Amino acid sequence: MDYPVKKLLSEFDAVCVSGGSRIPRDLKIEGRQLGGIYFAMDYLAQSNKRVAGQKIPEDKFIDARGKKVWLSAAEIPAPTAWARQNRQGAKSVVQIEVIA
Repeated sequence: MDYPVKKLLSEFDAVCVSGGSRIPRDLKIEGRQLGGIYFAMDYLAQSNKRVAGQKIPEDKFIDARGKKVWLSAAEIPAPTAWARQNRQGAKSVVQIEVIA
């Protein structure tokens, strides 16, 4: 759908343009190499494939069910991942925002 810029600017007080990236920003922190740490977009992409009925190999399967989850994500992936982890039955989800 096209939405003319002039109309957008005349109808709203503020305009925020943001974009996502499939290239994650890795954190250089102690313990980053440990197991059980995933990028939000990889988790969400896999979860979407599962919902679509695709089979995920067990050694690649990412599931929040019954787990205490610490979520560090920015912008769109954060609330989407948070909601998905809760729907999967995570024991708890703590979200920390990362602002670039």
